[in-house]
Amino acid sequence: MESSGFERAPPWRGELYECARLGLIPAEVLSQQQRWTLVAELHGAGWGDRRIAELTRLSEYTTARIRSLMGLRPNPQEGRGGVD
Repeated sequence: MESSGFERAPPWRGELYECARLGLIPAEVLSQQQRWTLVAELHGAGWGDRRIAELTRLSEYTTARIRSLMGLRPNPQEGRGGVD
């Protein structure tokens, strides 16, 4: 499994967030706010929907939907797949 390549998350995010961020557990175990934060963090690092979905074990559709609901556009390398 691919690691996100990030340093440790700030302690306020919690152990579950950290594990999901490293791809050790599915993001489903996180709260909605934590899932959205994780998607935003990875998107901000240039990750596309597919790559985020693979790491977090969310579906590509769910990842794209979360991104879209936050008002984030798809990253260029991912094209325009998913929800927009």
